[in-house]
Amino acid sequence: MTDALMIAAQAGFVVMGVWVTHVDIHEHRIPNRLVVTLAGLLLALCAAASVAGGSIAPLGRAAAGAVLLGGVYGILRAASRGALGGGDVKLAVPVGFLLAWDGWAPLLVGSGLAFVIGGIWSTALLLARLGTASTAVAFGPFMVLGAVLGLAIT
Repeated sequence: MTDALMIAAQAGFVVMGVWVTHVDIHEHRIPNRLVVTLAGLLLALCAAASVAGGSIAPLGRAAAGAVLLGGVYGILRAASRGALGGGDVKLAVPVGFLLAWDGWAPLLVGSGLAFVIGGIWSTALLLARLGTASTAVAFGPFMVLGAVLGLAIT
């Protein structure tokens, strides 16, 4: 039962992540309703999985991961003077929650991959002369992709 609930949580993340990606690429924003829906879905399914599995440890770790990644993104937003959007900070909370449920390694790998993939994409835009250092790049898609890849390889 626990595995089925977590598969549902991960599938829900992918579906919502595709939606977030679409909106962020086209509008350069991540709507609160998407982030709140995603966070609620993950919380409900992970809480149910925790009850079914008889341990609240993964749920506690997931909550800690959500706070940790959300905090790191908040600091990065402040340091970047707004180059990193508020939607990215909010999206970091459910991303951190989902990744940390599986452990600290998935949190580290999945969140790190977002920056690696985003950096590669931005560098390619610069090298192809399709953008400049001031070109706005939606970061939400890289957060979603990094999380999915992080879960897949850890």
